[in-house]
Amino acid sequence: MNEKQKRARGEGRIFKRGTTWWIQFYSHGQQIRISTGTDDEQKAAKILRRKIGEVEAGIHCDLRQLRYEDLRNAFIADYKVNDRKSLRFDSKDQPYLDKVNRLDDFFSGRRASDIDADLIRKFAADQQKRGLSNGSINRSISALRRMFNLAM
Repeated sequence: MNEKQKRARGEGRIFKRGTTWWIQFYSHGQQIRISTGTDDEQKAAKILRRKIGEVEAGIHCDLRQLRYEDLRNAFIADYKVNDRKSLRFDSKDQPYLDKVNRLDDFFSGRRASDIDADLIRKFAADQQKRGLSNGSINRSISALRRMFNLAM
């Protein structure tokens, strides 16, 4: 895009930082700037169009502030809605799952964007040190995967 051409209001903008193209747009009055991770201006423009389309359709969600607790709450709500028999309630009528409690101990307070493959490997190693079987660890990791799928 030429420097002389100006975008219309509400179309966002594309700008370069170093060799990488970034995009900027607004969602619910909040300015959002995201790295496209590409040095191709055409690909960056395509990503910007997609993001603006998500905002207009009302399906855009800023995931930078999403925390593990939000994922867990959505997971528990999904279990309640689907009436899963493995969902238990304690004496205070609070829902709990053993596989989620293990995740709570390790991931509480973290942003969802900080949870990556390395952190999951550290979780698995920590659980093995505590003497848990690989099956139990895999069930917890499977629950974490489901949490992210629900967030999508």
